[in-house]
Amino acid sequence: MKFLIITRMKDTFCMVPLDKQAQIIEGNFAFVDKYRKAGVCKEIYSIPSIHGTATLWDVESGEKGSAIFAENPAYGFQNYEM
Repeated sequence: MKFLIITRMKDTFCMVPLDKQAQIIEGNFAFVDKYRKAGVCKEIYSIPSIHGTATLWDVESGEKGSAIFAENPAYGFQNYEM
């Protein structure tokens, strides 16, 4: 099944020290890269107007997609809709 996930950064992310923000963003890129190489994350688009992204995932179920997405280092700093 294919799922579209829209993410928006929470305002609390701005309160994190800049060096920690950089670590979170680097981890986020590594997370997406891992699943793009595995063929699970099919597409990714930036949405500057909402400080977020739209990604297309191919997973067995919404529960599996949510479990995978919870691995994202930026998960606690994002609101997302699936």
